[in-house]
Amino acid sequence: MVGARLGAILVLLPAAALAVGGEPDPGFGTAGTVVSTTTVGAVGGIALQSDGSIVVAAVTPYSDASPALVLARFRPDGTPDQRFGNGGEVREPVGFPVPPALVVEADGSLVVAATRCTADCDGTVRRYGPDGQPDPTFTAIDRFIASPTYVEVVARDREGRLVVGGDAGHAPGFFYWLARYGADGSPDASFGTGGLVSDFVSPHGASLGSVVVQGDDAIVAAITGGTPEGVFSSVARFSAVGTVDETVPTSFGRPLLAPAPNGTIVAAGTLQSDQQPTPRIALSRFDAALGFDPTFPGADALGGPIGIPGGVLVQPDGAIVVAAALGDENSPRFALLRWTVNGALDAGFGNAGVAIAFADRAGAAQRLVRQPDGKLLAAGLLPTEASGPLVLARFLPDGTTSTTGARATTTTTMTGTTLPGGTTSTTLAPRATCASGAECDDGDGCTIDRCDAGRCVHDPASSFDAVTCLCAAPLPACDRRGAVRVARACRLVARAGARSGERSRRLLQRAGAILQAVAHRAALRLERVPDPACEAAMLQRADELRRRTALVGNVPSVPSGAGRGA
Repeated sequence: MVGARLGAILVLLPAAALAVGGEPDPGFGTAGTVVSTTTVGAVGGIALQSDGSIVVAAVTPYSDASPALVLARFRPDGTPDQRFGNGGEVREPVGFPVPPALVVEADGSLVVAATRCTADCDGTVRRYGPDGQPDPTFTAIDRFIASPTYVEVVARDREGRLVVGGDAGHAPGFFYWLARYGADGSPDASFGTGGLVSDFVSPHGASLGSVVVQGDDAIVAAITGGTPEGVFSSVARFSAVGTVDETVPTSFGRPLLAPAPNGTIVAAGTLQSDQQPTPRIALSRFDAALGFDPTFPGADALGGPIGIPGGVLVQPDGAIVVAAALGDENSPRFALLRWTVNGALDAGFGNAGVAIAFADRAGAAQRLVRQPDGKLLAAGLLPTEASGPLVLARFLPDGTTSTTGARATTTTTMTGTTLPGGTTSTTLAPRATCASGAECDDGDGCTIDRCDAGRCVHDPASSFDAVTCLCAAPLPACDRRGAVRVARACRLVARAGARSGERSRRLLQRAGAILQAVAHRAALRLERVPDPACEAAMLQRADELRRRTALVGNVPSVPSGAGRGA
């Protein structure tokens, strides 16, 4: 709506209001967080029992005289459940601090895959009753592939069989391994050889750090190997009988996998190189055939904020949630980040897509789970050196009624001026039917709005329009220097659109280089600024502008304008 002025009105909402996704859950622990008295070195799993009880699998630190597996159960409100195990916990010595993996069965029983080291290290699988007592009827054999053998993952297929995996070996031979067990713990002879598959990865280390079991019982696994310079990773699919069907290299390390709608798979990992040694969170999405999803930005890797992911899940609407240690690795923050199904940090979640708990302390969110009511629950620790208290944080879903007290919000009304580029920033109520495109204006300058068979359709702008519409949107206010550079890059894009051929391409290259520098600076500033969420938003904006600029790098001239309401 060109020519309309934009004004902001501050409105104080009543104590009961619809919460933005990512707000702390006031009904959980203290203001949405729980700090336990249990010291751990790492969290390996979190799961929900049918009554809403929360079970966390962790390992005590190496500094302990005898590192132990810990299963801790909490009631739905975050209080320790004294009915479980011994005073709310199960502890068993394991000899070496490898994080255990956890899966819950339909009856509330707990299957734990762990590493146990005495003279050597084996992979073990144990089952505990819902109350934490060992199940003597479950008799899974221990696995020893090479010295030492470590367990990293456990999952269940549609027939109730257990898939367990990890790594084994020492220099110069490191291996991955996968094993499948029947529901009673017996080896599944139909998988691999005697229920086991294994193969060499590299002379400098290996990891099988994540698995997803697909509907046909195929297993998709994330495998990482080492080199003298760093790591390399791939995503491999194993058939239901254990043969490798497909292997796809990734451009980032240590992928974590999550199933997504329509048979797709999302991976979250760490993007790091000699040129950018500070680790950043990276995302990728694979289609059902394990090819990179062309509808997801960033080709094979969408770069995100500085940090290290600990877990990933995909919501029913396709939104991607990552649990992470966000920011500088020397003083990270316990955080959840959410991206939309289209790969943009979700402005409707937390603060510009980032929700932080324990903001005044270093922390790491290492595992997460989504409750049936949509609440997001994460477990991790607040580390001092290599250990710290086991902690949990729970966040509200979108549209939840919050009763934490009145809060201020900004609503937008139309009063008569335009933002740069003639775009507006209002939000209209969804329109179920339409007679013309003029009724479908969604206020987003980056969409082409039309009426198709009586329904409003909002197609994303393409080519130069996809860049210029984003240039017109307001920038985060935390980095004035970055904003000046972004404006300069946008002017170069506008000049490129008025030219053709090699001159246009060079202007776009210059703009892309400036945007790359802005993104890199924002990533570095995340480590030391008081408002990392704002810097994360600047990083996301610069990265998205750079991506769109690269896509039009070979466009010779300006196309017709994005006719909103066409």
